[in-house]
Amino acid sequence: MSKCPRRHETEATEGDTTKQDIAFKLLSDHLRHQILLSLNTHEEPTLSELATALQESERIPETDLERIKIQLYHNHLPKLEDAELIDYDSSQRTITRRQLPAPIKKTLKISSNCDESPADV
Repeated sequence: MSKCPRRHETEATEGDTTKQDIAFKLLSDHLRHQILLSLNTHEEPTLSELATALQESERIPETDLERIKIQLYHNHLPKLEDAELIDYDSSQRTITRRQLPAPIKKTLKISSNCDESPADV
């Protein structure tokens, strides 16, 4: 008897696959990837807190903090929310990470354990 799962046990539905494909495409953007990683350690941050955390972790000059906030608000957060990876409460300006699909969690876990930056490779 085979120990491998049967094909129908591992196949995602078409809707699941599409959502995962979209999520992985979104994660290909470095800043969006960092947003989800940051939400592992900053539970329900405000837009300003998230921007500051990203600015510090990415070593972005403090003078660019306002630019980061604008990018988050107009670009990155709406895309992550549309993909159902986060919830953004615009009245409170708080961000909450949703339950992530297992492949996305695994990708984030692997990347968070990576100590080398592309310049180190």
